Amino acid sequence: MSDEAKANLAFYDPLWKKWKDFVYENREIDLQWLADES
Repeated sequence: MSDEAKANLAFYDPLWKKWKDFVYENREIDLQWLADES
């Protein structure tokens, strides 16, 4: 892996984890909301 790729990974990996956590939390909320609505 090139140094540039390592730098990109170091930069994007935390952002990607935050994004996944954010999406996961919101999906949980959406499913709960749908369950309450039906």
